[in-house]
Amino acid sequence: MKLHLAFVISLLSLIACSDKQLSTLYSCDVNTLVIKPINDEKAKLTFNHQTHSLDYEKSASGNKYINEDVLF
Repeated sequence: MKLHLAFVISLLSLIACSDKQLSTLYSCDVNTLVIKPINDEKAKLTFNHQTHSLDYEKSASGNKYINEDVLF
């Protein structure tokens, strides 16, 4: 039991030290959306061969990225 607990704690500590995710890809049929964080405040969203620069904004339901034309 103690060995199992030590192993789980070790794995959790490694997960906490991992790098941030580079990009997230969403796919539905032939449509693909990719969101790639640039830094803690900005991201690039690519959809239908168009790329949009978005600003990070915290919201009540979680996190969102937004600009004048796009809300993600």
